[in-house]
Amino acid sequence: MLKSLLKFFFSHDSSDSSFYTVYQNIIKWRNSKVYPNDYDLPQSISLPYEFWERVKGLHKNTRADKLERSVSVYWVDGELIISTVTTGTTSFVKSNSQIRVSYNPKNSEYYNKEVIVDGKRYSRREVYFKKVPKQIELQYLFNMHTHPPHEYNEKTYYGFFSAQDIRSLIASGAIVTGLITDHLYLLFRTNKVDSNVNGLEDKDLKESTITQQYNYALYKGIHGKKLYRVSSDLS
Repeated sequence: MLKSLLKFFFSHDSSDSSFYTVYQNIIKWRNSKVYPNDYDLPQSISLPYEFWERVKGLHKNTRADKLERSVSVYWVDGELIISTVTTGTTSFVKSNSQIRVSYNPKNSEYYNKEVIVDGKRYSRREVYFKKVPKQIELQYLFNMHTHPPHEYNEKTYYGFFSAQDIRSLIASGAIVTGLITDHLYLLFRTNKVDSNVNGLEDKDLKESTITQQYNYALYKGIHGKKLYRVSSDLS
C-alpha cells in the first residue's frame, strides 16, 4: 500500500502522470481560462486505489439494477473525494452535490480533519497541527456517470459518451468528464474542440471520431489499472 501511494504522489515519468499532476494542471488551465493543448496531456494517467474501489462499486450497482449513477469528483487538501451517488433512470442522470472540510482541535498537537459530503461525514482523520493548512484547498474537478450494460444477440455491450454528455460538458465549461462502464473513460476538452455542438448526434460519437474528428483527448482503462490515451491524429 505504501509503495502504491509513493508511486501515486511521486511519479516522474513524463509520459505518465499521477492524478496529482493532472489535478495541478486542471487548476492551472482553469485559472488561466484556457483548455489544454494536445501535447500538454500525458500518454497515461495513474489513479489511487481508493478511487478505483469507488468506481468498481458504482459499476457493480449499475450493472445490477441498470440505473445510471452520477458522482462529482473533488480535490480536498490532497485527497480525491467522490460525492454521494445520484441515481437516475436507465438513460439519464443529473448530479448536484455539496462538500465542505473543517479542522477542529482535538488536543494541543492534533486536529480532526472532517470532510462532509451532502450533509454526511465522508471521512475523519487526525492531522498534526503543523500539517494543518493555513487555507483549505477544496476544488471541484469534474463529474462522471455510469452507463448500464445492454444485451444484444446474447452479447453484452455498453454505450459510449452521448451527444447530451458532450453538450453538457461544453455548456459547463469543464475541462474533463468521466464515464464508467466495464472500463473507465476520462474525456478532456482540448483547445481545438469546437463549442458548437447543436447538430451533434449519438451516432456521431465513438472512440475514433471523438479524438480524430472532434479533437478531444480520451483516456481509457480497465478498472484498477492505468488509463491510457486513445490514439488520435491530433497534431
